[in-house]
Amino acid sequence: MALGVVGLVAASTHLVEVSLIAAAVVFALIIFHLVVGWKVRGLARIP
Repeated sequence: MALGVVGLVAASTHLVEVSLIAAAVVFALIIFHLVVGWKVRGLARIP
């Protein structure tokens, strides 16, 4: 999850001069990976 937060910060600083659509796609990918990682982490904890 920390890697996702670092990716979010890096993407936001990198996409200052890029189009709004590209920024939305990058943020959507980051959120998707955070959600999937959270779900996988939850599944791994089930005995």
